[in-house]
Amino acid sequence: MHKRFPETVAGILLFVAAASRVLPHPPNFAPITAMAVFAGWIAPSYWTALGLVTATMLASDVGLALLHSDWSYLFHGMLPVIYGTFALIIVISRLVGKQRRSFGAVAAVLVGSSLLFFVVTNFFVWLLGSMYPHTLEGLATCYAMAVPFYHVNGLAPFELVRNAFGGDILYALCLFGAYRVAVGRRWTASAIVTPRAKH
Repeated sequence: MHKRFPETVAGILLFVAAASRVLPHPPNFAPITAMAVFAGWIAPSYWTALGLVTATMLASDVGLALLHSDWSYLFHGMLPVIYGTFALIIVISRLVGKQRRSFGAVAAVLVGSSLLFFVVTNFFVWLLGSMYPHTLEGLATCYAMAVPFYHVNGLAPFELVRNAFGGDILYALCLFGAYRVAVGRRWTASAIVTPRAKH
């Protein structure tokens, strides 16, 4: 097997997952957290993982902008926060992947990453926005309102929460499973796939 084959497979899988964002799907049912966890676990280096996730996410954001004729998919105040959170998730995935190589470890990283995304993005909604006062009480209100928010727009209670976790789990199973089939190694292998990797 060519030494760069696993890296190529990971890139193709991430591109396919990102491209699925332009297809019809339930609200909040997205591949992005699973992509960051997968890339951090599989890629030979942190920068490779970050580059793969950033490139595929940007490509899908451009696709969404063109599809909906709405360039706010690419140009909005929360974009650096979202991409920065994924960079942090990749770090966490790599750190855990080097210590624990099990299904339970991946599941823990996936759930933790989903919660991290919720905490970080809502923090910056509070910090950068004007909807809530910039006080501890305002921050608490922002987080408290983030869950009832999932009751609106005709959705069932907590439907977006369920969709988010469901999307994370399904996409993670597809990414890790397809990688295992294509590359022929344990999907719980070390985050470092070559000895020359650098962090």
